[in-house]
Formats: sequence, C-alpha cells, structure tokens
Amino acid sequence: MIAAIFGMVWASGASAADAPAPPSVPNQLLVQADGLYERWTVERSWGTGLMVDVLTEVSTRMALEYPSAEPLVIGDISRRGGGQIDGHMTHRTGEDADIGIYFRGGRQSHGGFVNVDPDELDCDATFGLIRALLDTGTVEYILLDQVLIDRLRSYALADLGLDPELVASMFPAEGTATWRMWGYVRHADNHRNHLHIHVGDPQVRKGS
Repeated sequence: MIAAIFGMVWASGASAADAPAPPSVPNQLLVQADGLYERWTVERSWGTGLMVDVLTEVSTRMALEYPSAEPLVIGDISRRGGGQIDGHMTHRTGEDADIGIYFRGGRQSHGGFVNVDPDELDCDATFGLIRALLDTGTVEYILLDQVLIDRLRSYALADLGLDPELVASMFPAEGTATWRMWGYVRHADNHRNHLHIHVGDPQVRKGS
C-alpha cells in the first residue's frame, strides 16, 4: 500500500539557510525501538544527531504507512567517536547507514542481509522506504544494485503511474552528473541486499 505518497513534500531546503552544520561525529546512539526497527549491534549503532533523527523519522513513518510490514533492520552506522570499521570504506563519520530491503510480504532479513532477486522484491514497501528517506530532505544519496533500481523504476512508472521526470530525478540514468544532485538512488556493487544511505545538510552542500 502506498499511503499518502502523493501528498508528501520534497523537503530540499527545509532548514534555515544560516543554520550551522552539525558536527560529523558519531556521538549519538540509535537506541533500540521495538516495533520500529531492529539494530545489528550496539557497538556499530552510533551516528550523528541528524542520522539518528532520520532513521527514527523514517522508521516511524514506515510503521504507520505499512503496519503489516516487519520493522526495519538497521545494519552498520558507525562506532562511537568514528573511525574505520571492518568491512566498510565509509561508515566512519556517522553519516552513513545500511538498511534492509523488503522481501515480498513486507519481510525483512534478520540475522544478516540476504541478496534479493527482482521477483522477490517487495516493490511497494521498498519504494515507500526510499520515498520516505528522500522526503526527509537530508538524505543526499542512496546506494542500491542496478538490477533492483531497474525494477523499482519500472514499478514507479507502470504500477504507480508517477511522472517520468520525478522518477528520473529519483533514479537518474547512468552517466548523469549526480554530483550536482541531492536526493537520488544510484548503483553500487555489493548492494543487492541492503540500502546504503548518506545524510547531510543540503544548505552546506549548496554553499560549498
């Protein structure tokens, strides 16, 4: 079920332009919230205040709009204070997080992320998750495998009947200069089993 999806506002500049940028230090713990999300480990559940706010807001929205779906599975964010963690090139500053993809029936993969085939993907819930993330206005980009991006793009156009320009802005074609963009999904290898999100302040990006 896509609930209230057409009424959501793309918050590309919701914060005050002169607001100071939050420090990129993972000093806030994402506490366990039963019914909203499940964390992998406490040790790797530290993020910036912005990241924790985004995950809390999005998981709450998903629980309201998709009550029959399982709570989100939140993988690695960062360790307290930041720095390198095993298995990642990023996840050092609390601005990156891994989130489980929905299988058919709104199921999440517990105990570790599992690759999802396009035919097994719950397009409705996964598209709703992506839309909720982008609607925050503070998710700069989302990484996902191209085969799943293609499936979601087709779903948005054929099943939801969304405007092609809107869909193209969410899922830009290969070769698009995404460094000029904010709030989109692009391909990355080894991301067929989860979403990788990166958060930031669009006003800081705009002024840089």
